[in-house]
Amino acid sequence: SAVYCNKECQKHHRARHKRECWKKADTDTFTIPHPQDGSKPPIKLKAYYQLDGYGKSGMSLTYSEKPGGEPKPYMIWCAATNPVADGVDRSSLRPGEAVFNTTKHGVEVEALIRVGIIKDTGRKIKIGYYSPHPVCRINLPVHDGEEEEEDSEEEEDSEEEDYDNVD
Repeated sequence: SAVYCNKECQKHHRARHKRECWKKADTDTFTIPHPQDGSKPPIKLKAYYQLDGYGKSGMSLTYSEKPGGEPKPYMIWCAATNPVADGVDRSSLRPGEAVFNTTKHGVEVEALIRVGIIKDTGRKIKIGYYSPHPVCRINLPVHDGEEEEEDSEEEEDSEEEDYDNVD
């Protein structure tokens, strides 16, 4: 958390803040306990940061059919994120943020946070009929060189409006 004397100081510090507070994950792979049988070896998953149908951040997780094998891009374990259909909620997501479905994929989301692939922002958004889910910052580059759509004016405004307390 940081406190700034004015908006100019906040803008000046922004690059350093992003570098220090939103460090990229060292790896995109992690393990979770075997979901059906805890006596079996853990399952190795690989996280892919991809864009959803609205051009916003999303994440899919892949696995290998061979125990201990390297995860394959075509072997989808799950989509850990849900697209946000509501336009107002969707516009509140900053580039690099996504809503993670902890109802369906709680173990996976906890593991993603633990290894630093995602970071919980403390905000929550309701997805359809589900209770509110955490908005997390994805600490990986976008897969396949896709770039997230953003309204640069909105992003600039949202960065400036709360200049006395920035996480």
